[in-house]
Amino acid sequence: MAKSAPFESAPVFATCLIVLTLLLGEEAAYADEKAAQGAPSSVRPKEKAWLLVQKSQFEEQVFKIELYLQADRIRVNMSGEPSPTDGTLRVDKTEIWNLREGRISNVDHVRKTAYFTPLTEDRDQIIGEFGGRNEGLSLRPLGTKRKVSTYACSEYEVVVSGEAFGKVCYSKDLPKPLLKLYRAVGERIEKARGPSVITQVDLRTEGFLMSYVDEENAVTEITSIQEIPIGTEIFEVPPDYRDTSAERSRPVPPSPEEEGLPAGE
Repeated sequence: MAKSAPFESAPVFATCLIVLTLLLGEEAAYADEKAAQGAPSSVRPKEKAWLLVQKSQFEEQVFKIELYLQADRIRVNMSGEPSPTDGTLRVDKTEIWNLREGRISNVDHVRKTAYFTPLTEDRDQIIGEFGGRNEGLSLRPLGTKRKVSTYACSEYEVVVSGEAFGKVCYSKDLPKPLLKLYRAVGERIEKARGPSVITQVDLRTEGFLMSYVDEENAVTEITSIQEIPIGTEIFEVPPDYRDTSAERSRPVPPSPEEEGLPAGE
């Protein structure tokens, strides 16, 4: 089975909030001035979201993932420094999932670019890859429990069509509103994009995925969970970022090997 990148392996899938302190300070000062003048404030009201922070590590590369979860919107930030040995670049990316509009915004903060895809993109591919795995999916309780971020969780081995797919640790000790929201969002994503191993395991355990070790020993674990006030602007792409959606739709030129030419000609 092809390995998923850490950024793609979580259900609501694995996350750095860009806090524009100066901008927010100026906006608040402007609102105070307007309020003093009797004018209506332009500051957006705060909403609540669940913030889940994860740490993901594969070999020498470590990623920090932040997941902001609401009923209709998800923001996943992922940041990571270059690997000390393989020369990979610094990662600073965001995915914004708007379930109401059926759209995913893919943001690269290093390049200051963004492209947009429908939530249903790759649905046929996802369903095709999953195939009959739903019937072949089973969870084998390992009979062990441990704590992840202060929450007790039970460990399972995930078996797909007879093959080990990794090890997960699920908890039912989290706040009930979060568990209910997590399940509802997972069902909406699966309905739009098709089933995956992770969403199927989520729905079967009725718990919360606290830790995941895949078949190549990439480890992702929750490090903190809290409900926080947020500004709705975190679900928007910065206005000065360049839209590269059109560039993605251009056909990729064939490689020299595909054209039957020696490399370099």
